[in-house]
Amino acid sequence: MRELVITFGYGNRKDYSVLEEVFDDFGVDILIDVRLKPRAWTRKWWGDQVKVFCEASNVKYISLPALGNISGKAEWIPPNIEEAERSLEMVKLQAKSKTG
Repeated sequence: MRELVITFGYGNRKDYSVLEEVFDDFGVDILIDVRLKPRAWTRKWWGDQVKVFCEASNVKYISLPALGNISGKAEWIPPNIEEAERSLEMVKLQAKSKTG
């Protein structure tokens, strides 16, 4: 088996229906939230609401803001490169642990 990591953007999403479809379609076990500040234009995505949804969906929630993007653009610039590298290693280990 190979590791599978997918991304999901919550922007302009009014509810969790599409995220729930992603969980089901891809068999998601873990959601890693990389937002530096868990805020959004709708309260569904604010604060710990995503964590609450994940727990109700039997999906492990992990917050790794070290993987956030401080550039405000498509080019990824993490807040701290060393912390980002450690976080990426953790993501790799999480993915491997799910594939045996």
